Amino acid sequence: MSFRIIEKDEEFTYAEFLTIEETCFPKDPYRFEHYKDIQNHFYLVARNKHKAVGYCYTKMHGDALYIHRIAVLDEFRRQGAGKAMMKRTIEHAENCRFSSCMLTVDAVNLPAYELYLKMGFKELQTKFRYSFSVKVFDRAKDVYCVKKGDLNKFDVFFYIEDERVGSCRYSMKVGGCKDFTIKDPANNAFEALSALTASVKHESGKIHVMTDDADVENVLNKLGFENKKVMKEMVFVL
Repeated sequence: MSFRIIEKDEEFTYAEFLTIEETCFPKDPYRFEHYKDIQNHFYLVARNKHKAVGYCYTKMHGDALYIHRIAVLDEFRRQGAGKAMMKRTIEHAENCRFSSCMLTVDAVNLPAYELYLKMGFKELQTKFRYSFSVKVFDRAKDVYCVKKGDLNKFDVFFYIEDERVGSCRYSMKVGGCKDFTIKDPANNAFEALSALTASVKHESGKIHVMTDDADVENVLNKLGFENKKVMKEMVFVL
């Protein structure tokens, strides 16, 4: 089957975008704000005849091009659309002199993971994603947090007295933090998350945590946090 891969497809409508999102990511589809955002960055749309069957959305992260989302409708998978978009994205990164292309893939998505390996991506690290209700925390003690950034996206630094014991990057849009690290997780992880929930409020009543620290992951498991996902961060060095 043949596909047209179109850079910054001006005919790509919100209805087409939402169909792909709700089909490919029913539990966590991107919405209108993401659709508007992709138009400010490099993106590709795969079309079969006139139908949008997939898209790839990237952003610049330092000197790397990060692939935030790549999706293809089920009926058009394993027919070359995803691979074609990946190749075009890598070409774009090379032409723009980025140092690498990066992405994160769900570890259970073996077809995608194996495709990236075949294309030359290498695994950088494993990340663990959890979610929990803010109601599990009564109050924060010992650990307090300092936020730096704007109202929607900021860095959080955790302190005990005057000593920094950890950090994370929080986004109100997704209602969670990534790169969560903490010294002595067995003693401090619960208190740090308690301090975090006391200082940020999210409409869903839940907060998501992503970490690449196996000790933090063990603590979150013991605390019974739910919706564990194992993500693989991968890089293609240019």
